[in-house]
Amino acid sequence: MVVDDHIAIHQLTRRILEPEGYMVVPAADAPAALLALRSTAAHVVLCDVHMPGPTGLWLAERIRDS
Repeated sequence: MVVDDHIAIHQLTRRILEPEGYMVVPAADAPAALLALRSTAAHVVLCDVHMPGPTGLWLAERIRDS
């Protein structure tokens, strides 16, 4: 999963990882990521720390506590 408020980061990550066989699930912010994680088993979450609204650190704490 890639959590970033810049769509260019989603596109770049997808362009790099998908040819290697990885599935990239984009999320625009921390709440969207938490919602997506309910239905997607992500092995890795790449997250921007500085996003509008809840930060990436907030998201990391929620993921760790779940």
